[in-house]
Amino acid sequence: MKILEVSNLNKKIGDKTILNNISFSMKEGKVLAYLGHNGAGKTTTVRIILGILDKTNGIIKYNGKEIDYNSKDFDEIRKRFGVMLDTPAFYNEMTAYENLKIFASLYGLEKNLFDERLNYLSQYLEIKDFLNSKVKTFSKGMRQKISFIRAVIHYPEIVFMDEPMSGVDPVMRVKMRDLIEKLRDENKISFFITSHDLAEMDKISDYVMILEKGNILLYGEMNKIKEGKIIYKLTLNKNPDNSILNQLKNLFKTDEIELKDNIIMAKTDFKLEADKIFEFIKNLGYSITDMNKETYNLEKIYLETITRNEK
Repeated sequence: MKILEVSNLNKKIGDKTILNNISFSMKEGKVLAYLGHNGAGKTTTVRIILGILDKTNGIIKYNGKEIDYNSKDFDEIRKRFGVMLDTPAFYNEMTAYENLKIFASLYGLEKNLFDERLNYLSQYLEIKDFLNSKVKTFSKGMRQKISFIRAVIHYPEIVFMDEPMSGVDPVMRVKMRDLIEKLRDENKISFFITSHDLAEMDKISDYVMILEKGNILLYGEMNKIKEGKIIYKLTLNKNPDNSILNQLKNLFKTDEIELKDNIIMAKTDFKLEADKIFEFIKNLGYSITDMNKETYNLEKIYLETITRNEK
């Protein structure tokens, strides 16, 4: 089920286009990685969806119904959202427990349910022993944990996160990632995450969207985007002649062949047995001294997409 649909969304400030006719949707219980350079328009998109910023035009639907940001209905929709900012604000003179209790009350969460979920989440993120400490004493990593709990304590339908793992140590990154996956799989919570941490996003994302200068360059299911993408790296015994380029294109069924010194790089979705590659290169008068085969990861997809757009 599509929980969020954005159609032909535009945002202009004067003559400057911030978002250019972008469209996408989110399904229930999925993680969407929203990627792009600083200034690409990611934060603007989130602020418009949350009703913080007005759109120039376009349609935003929640559970199949267009959102009227000026109606009382949006107050109820807002309660089904969770938000985790990169630089979260708290009442610093209050304890973590007091802060979380205030925000939970805004969502109408009953005390017994609040205490039950807080116990579970704080234990999982290893911060239970610090709940009665004032937030002003917390490091950035500890503030991120509290911000994470604040965003999900009411078990919203969609959580918007901006760099959720910034400032946390590697062990806690794994725990946060695992918790996102548990909430997604067990509670059908959807996550809309903006991040520059491509390695983490590669591990947890079901969908990926890449934005550049207000335009969507790539959008789709992660598995389908990565499916079949292979990079072959061949190291030869000597520098090959450029005349073999077309033969290599025929072998790997791709135009994406790069020759550099004695190395051949081939990007393709065509799978080849190693024996066939070795025999083919041998027949060309060369021998392979080393061969590596890599599947695409999110970093390669992101860099390739951005680079292709810049040409």
